[in-house]
Amino acid sequence: MNVLRAAIPAAGLLLCGWALGRAQAWTAEAEAAQAEARSRELRELAIESLELFRAGRFADAVEPTERLHGLQPRNQVLVQRLGDLAQRLGRPADEARYREEYMRLSATPEEACPRVGLAYEEAGKRGESIAAFERCLALTPKDPDALYFLGHAYELSGALPHAAELYGRGLADVPRNGDLQLGLARVELLSGRPGPALQAAKDVLARAPENADALFVEGLALLRLDRAKDALHELQKAARVRDTDADIHLVLGMARQELADRAGARQSYRRALELRPGDADATRRLAQLKDAP
Repeated sequence: MNVLRAAIPAAGLLLCGWALGRAQAWTAEAEAAQAEARSRELRELAIESLELFRAGRFADAVEPTERLHGLQPRNQVLVQRLGDLAQRLGRPADEARYREEYMRLSATPEEACPRVGLAYEEAGKRGESIAAFERCLALTPKDPDALYFLGHAYELSGALPHAAELYGRGLADVPRNGDLQLGLARVELLSGRPGPALQAAKDVLARAPENADALFVEGLALLRLDRAKDALHELQKAARVRDTDADIHLVLGMARQELADRAGARQSYRRALELRPGDADATRRLAQLKDAP
């Protein structure tokens, strides 16, 4: 009897140990199954996101990429792709948010430049745009592109001395950088000095005769120098090179109006309004032509 009584608790302990072992096995099996399911979901989402992006189906690619980002929030490749999707879908505020996130996560935050600043600019957030370009320049202080984009942001905000200083700093290192030359030329124009602007545009055109930006600056400088006929010739070339630029058509209309070509001026202003609906300057000038005898 004593032996039997001793065996009963021992058997109970063995049963408990067996049950505990099975429970642990079941738990491990369940965890392994969950891990496999998660891994499979990640693979399927990764394939779907990449294939849709490569196929140019950007709107369809957003949902799987966002789900994947939720599962892997520190994956900078996904953050960059979400920024690229927002850019292609014309969602600048979303793009700026993802570019900022990329800059926080990445060991190479400068790769988000210049798009982070351009996205803010496209979203109408000029202050945030300037701040972003300042951070980009701090990351690559000798980069002529970084100098140009910050200078251009200052130019758009009306801070012309700051813009001129940045363009000049870049030109000190890269004297024949066309973007920097034309940036400084625009500052000269805005400051009422068309002569230096014309010379800078001609210098760029000597190297790149089809540069639409240089043709535009040259045409506007000639117009400011009361050489409307010469301006018309250069602006027509600019419009042929880049027909989708509202500013080119606006200034082309001004040159035609100066030469008393009212029909041509109306055509140019209408084209500017097609490209940039509601443009105040084109609207005002077109109305003046309609009202004038």
